[in-house]
Amino acid sequence: SSQSIIDKAKLYIQENYAKELSLESVADQVFLHPVYFSKLFKQYAGVNFTDYLTRTRMNKAIELLAQRKHKMYEISRMIGYANSKYFNRVFKQFTGCTPREYSRIHFGLAGMDRDE
Repeated sequence: SSQSIIDKAKLYIQENYAKELSLESVADQVFLHPVYFSKLFKQYAGVNFTDYLTRTRMNKAIELLAQRKHKMYEISRMIGYANSKYFNRVFKQFTGCTPREYSRIHFGLAGMDRDE
């Protein structure tokens, strides 16, 4: 069914978010044309592919921040962003604050000035 196809795609994203993923590469994993996959994903997941991937990566980034053992650029790479400045921008759009600010607010990490 369409729901099970989208569930498989979501599982693939959950397991591979740190890799360079695209709509096309995930559509290939479930043997669908990218345009059809995009429409189906939006219909069954409730968000578009890019938003789902971003949300998955940002939630993982928050988990990694909570561990208090990684530098920001390491977290960026661990969740699939080679460019840490781009990661900071996406994180701020997602949460309303930078990763450092988020850590200070939510985890009380006043000494976490370890960008690079």
